[in-house]
Amino acid sequence: PAHIAYHSTFSCLLRLFPSTLTNLHCHHFFQLQDPYHQVEHHLLRLSGWALFGQFGGHVRWPVVWKALGLAAEQDPGHVCELKDPLMTAGEVGDLCEVTARTVYRWQTGVGLPDGLPSMPKAIDLSAGRKDARKTRWRKSEIVAWQDREPQPAYARAAPTFGSLKPTP
Repeated sequence: PAHIAYHSTFSCLLRLFPSTLTNLHCHHFFQLQDPYHQVEHHLLRLSGWALFGQFGGHVRWPVVWKALGLAAEQDPGHVCELKDPLMTAGEVGDLCEVTARTVYRWQTGVGLPDGLPSMPKAIDLSAGRKDARKTRWRKSEIVAWQDREPQPAYARAAPTFGSLKPTP
């Protein structure tokens, strides 16, 4: 189908331009259904500061990863899979041959197939609001989970100074 060819073409483009993404590339990476001008709004909610405009309408991958709670520096073996577009519940459902509704149930731990551990943690693009349509997953994590393999170990962002609380 045309949407699969479109998806594959954009995945290749995201890998060909490894250092920066345009607003359109971010729209595809985050699988947003909003018009292009809404992409920055979603990223602002994620990161708390403007991602575009710092690099002339482009954003660098480390900035995107930091907005998602990852470290800016990643193992070179993981960089390619971190650039794969995030998956919607419908896409995860297609991969697992279930409905999107089942994917959301699995995310809460309900009705998981026998032998499967908890689903990989979802990426919430809604900034905490109850909007299931803004939930995304990394394909590499879903595939590893489905194949009962260890989850990829991405470098996480270090806590900011002053964010740690002393133990009582």
